[in-house]
Amino acid sequence: MIDTNINSVLTLVPEFNTPCKPFPISQAIDRYLQHAWDYANKPDGDPSAFVTGAKSQLGWYYEVCTDHVGGLMAKKDDNDLKDFLEVAAILTGTDMAIDDPANASTYKERAAKYKRWRDALYEAESRKSWWQRFAH
Repeated sequence: MIDTNINSVLTLVPEFNTPCKPFPISQAIDRYLQHAWDYANKPDGDPSAFVTGAKSQLGWYYEVCTDHVGGLMAKKDDNDLKDFLEVAAILTGTDMAIDDPANASTYKERAAKYKRWRDALYEAESRKSWWQRFAH
């Protein structure tokens, strides 16, 4: 039996009507990640809601628009910005750039930005004391 309530049906309908155009999806992902980055750099900022939004967009692209199957959303509860920035950089800089060569330079610039952010977050993490790293 398929469990279909009104919310799941309403969620699925727009996804099947949305064409696989990498640029608008990339724009949405970039907005979510910009907000996540901004929140990550605030005292007691929690970027996880924005990571979830970006993950949803990138996961949809990955599952529906590419020939890949599964894997991206495997860690549904893991909203670590550092880890997701790595995934976003790889898929943006490769898959999206291949699927949309006209905007390849934009995707590669975004991928480079995500890698810089990831590196900065790891650097900040390395400067924390042992207790600060594991207290959260």
